[in-house]
Parts: sequence; structure tokens; C-alpha cells
Amino acid sequence: MITFEEFKRKAESGQLTPGEAEEWIKELGRLYRNTAGLIKLAYEIANDPQSRRELYNIYRRLTLKNTSDLANGLRRTGYAIARDNPDICSSFEKMGYRIMELARHGHRDIVFGMILRIFFAANKGVPEDLSRIFQPVYPDDVFRTLLYSFLSGVFSAISETGCQNKGGEA
Repeated sequence: MITFEEFKRKAESGQLTPGEAEEWIKELGRLYRNTAGLIKLAYEIANDPQSRRELYNIYRRLTLKNTSDLANGLRRTGYAIARDNPDICSSFEKMGYRIMELARHGHRDIVFGMILRIFFAANKGVPEDLSRIFQPVYPDDVFRTLLYSFLSGVFSAISETGCQNKGGEA
């Protein structure tokens, strides 16, 4: 991982590669999430009511931004995966509405199993940002919103391509 100063120097000199830029963006996301966790810890152990309230407000602001960024990223991920993988596209075309309905009823474990099966059958790994939404830190309503963001990207690709060059079933 390059440091910020090295990143800045490479960008200003025109030597920054797309791979380094992507790596830096991922690192920033990780730092952002870790920062939110540390602010939450500070809020939880703060003794002064005013500091506690202000830290909580900062934490909420950060987590809302993280969730919003994750939703946007999941939509892009869903679109790219369905567009570039006919087997995955076809499986989501067949099972996407069932996955939505199961998520609506709070069956995270079944939804995760179905998604694992789709990716496993296509010999692909589940994207990290998609697998992260199944962590228990997300309340059910946030989980559903994030999953629906991913599926909206998938369904957008399906409506554009119709899952042409259909592969095998999951």
C-alpha cells in the first residue's frame, strides 16, 4: 500500500496507475469504516454528556455516509456482475424475485445461501461488499436496502442485455 504522500506525488507527476488509484480508494473506504468504529468506541466510553452526544452525532453521520456509499457501490457491482457473467445473470433472472421476497421476510441465511450457490455454480467468489451486508451489524431494514441496491443493478443489466449468451443454471 502506498502512502498518501506517495499517492499525491505520483498523481501530480502523472505516474499514478489505475491499479494504484483503485487500491487507494479501497484503502480509504477501509480507513473510513475503521474511523467510524473508533468514534463509536469513543462515544460509548465518553463520560461527558456533551462530548458523548457530539461523538454520537459524528458517528451517525459517518455510518449514514458509509451505508449510502455501500448502496451505490453495490448497485454498480450488481450491474457489472450480471453484465459480464451470463451464468450469474441467468441465475438472478430466475431467482432474483425469490431472493427479494425472502429478504423482505428477514431470511438472511437463506438469501445468503442462494447467493453463495449462484456464485459457486459460476465458479466466482461473492464480492466482498455484497458478503459484508450479511453481517449482523446491519439492522434488517438496512440489510434489505443494501441487498435491493445490489439487485437493482443486476435487474438493470438483465433488462439491458436479457442475459444474452446464457450460461448454465445455478
